[in-house]
Amino acid sequence: MVSSGKKRGYFWNHPLSHHHKEPFGYVKYPLGPSFFRIKGLFIKIFVQQKNIIIAELQAEPWAAGWIPHVSVEEQYKSMSPEKFNQIIDYAQKTKFQESYLWGAEWWYWLKETQGNSQMWDEAKRVIHSNENSN
Repeated sequence: MVSSGKKRGYFWNHPLSHHHKEPFGYVKYPLGPSFFRIKGLFIKIFVQQKNIIIAELQAEPWAAGWIPHVSVEEQYKSMSPEKFNQIIDYAQKTKFQESYLWGAEWWYWLKETQGNSQMWDEAKRVIHSNENSN
């Protein structure tokens, strides 16, 4: 992973946040943003990699089962507008300059097939507020 990240000019991190893990049920990733800041510092020092990003930042549910077969209520146990904002806050605390969200197709699916635009609207609000703050 280090060499491919170095070739592309970026080193990426993937902090999974809330997910379903058998046999425990829903769990929250135990490492805080400081862990990734320290990891980034080590990468900068030992790999001489300056561009560190968050790739696949969780913005969709990781439930027990295939998402279309899991109720929206169950999906919201691992991803909801509130959890989305917690994850965005977490990513900002890592101090990495870029984060790529994983889940836009789920927001669209909720909006178009389930009549639930909460995630779509919240993601739009957060993305626009971050664009305006840069």
